[in-house]
Amino acid sequence: AHSRFDAFGMSDTSITAEEEKFFNIPGYKLFHAGARASRGAGVGIYVSDNFEVIPDLRLHELTRKLRLDCICVCLRLGSQTVVVASVYRSFARCSVSQCFADLDDLFQALHLTGCQFVVMGDFNIDVSVQTKNPAQAVAYLQICQSYNVTQVMNKPTRVTGTTATTIDHILLSEPGSIKDVHAIDLDISDHHL
Repeated sequence: AHSRFDAFGMSDTSITAEEEKFFNIPGYKLFHAGARASRGAGVGIYVSDNFEVIPDLRLHELTRKLRLDCICVCLRLGSQTVVVASVYRSFARCSVSQCFADLDDLFQALHLTGCQFVVMGDFNIDVSVQTKNPAQAVAYLQICQSYNVTQVMNKPTRVTGTTATTIDHILLSEPGSIKDVHAIDLDISDHHL
C-alpha cells in the first residue's frame, strides 16, 4: 500500500534560495533554512498540503541563534497543532557540548508552545548499540529524557561499507502519536530517509 508522509525533513542540504524551485514535490510545501556559515549546511521540511502552517516568531528567532542548523514549522490539522523541527549538527560549527546546550534551549522553547512536537535530523551522535562513544550517546539521551522526549529511530540511518550508525534521529514529545518508523535506503545518499 502507498503511504504518504505528513512531513519529512532534510538536513545538510546546501540548497540556495534560487535552487529551491528545483526541489518542488507535488502535494508538499518546502520550508528551507540555508546555512548561516560558509562551512554549514541547510535544513528543510516538506509539509503535506493538507496542513495549515502557522508562523511562530519566537521559534524562528530562537533557531537563528542556535549553532545547530534548525528550522521549525507549526502545523495545524483540524484542532491539533504540532511543531515539526529539522536539525543538522555540523562538526565544523557545533561541538557536542554546544549541541547539548542548543537542544536544551530548543526543548525549553518547544515545551513553551504547549504543542506536541517532533524534532528530526542528523545530529552526528551515534545512538546505536555498537556506538564507539557510548558516554556521548548516554549524555544525549539523558538530555532528551530530562524533557520527556523520546528518540525513536532504532535502525541504522547511515550505512557505509564498514559502518552502520544511527546518527539521524526522530525525537518525539509524545511517542505514542507516531505509527511507524523506517529507515529507507534511496541510493542517493549515504544516509537513509
